[in-house]
Amino acid sequence: MLASTLVSHPFTYLRWLRMIDKARTKTREQWWNTAVVPQLLTIERCLALYYQAAVGTVQATTPAAIEWRFQRAALETLARYRLVPPHLFIAMRCAREGLSRGRIPNEEEVVASAKLADRELEGAGARALHAYRSPLSEVAGAMSQRALEDVRMLGTETMTAIVDRLADAFLLDARTRYPAGTVQKRGN
Repeated sequence: MLASTLVSHPFTYLRWLRMIDKARTKTREQWWNTAVVPQLLTIERCLALYYQAAVGTVQATTPAAIEWRFQRAALETLARYRLVPPHLFIAMRCAREGLSRGRIPNEEEVVASAKLADRELEGAGARALHAYRSPLSEVAGAMSQRALEDVRMLGTETMTAIVDRLADAFLLDARTRYPAGTVQKRGN
């Protein structure tokens, strides 16, 4: 189900973030803060409870729960740092590198993975990042660490497949939302 959904639509959480950003830019600040923000906080609490009920508060043990937790961590990172899909695609490639090496990639390895991932982005018709400054290293490190923690429960092959599926989703999103030749916005 996940793979078929991602062929035509990005993650619901990602669409949610984009919808909120669009609404925020079209709304007066005072009205946004007094009328909209309280409603959004309620919705976000409900989403957190929904996630908690699905995955649980203790460590997830099923492959589906681990995959969902991994996706959520990636998407929350995207939201926290206000990243674009190419950032997360590169982070997934770094996480894959970390899985193959059995450790978090160092700064030099992150840059090497980022350059290869940029070529993949360009080859797929997406805008390459070409800027490997902060927070890319932190994001790549965090996603690599998460993948390495989860590999103990799932094994390298299953965790690599999870990382690759998420990379494919971000590649699709980058291709459709940030096609090659588009201009970067907001410093991303």
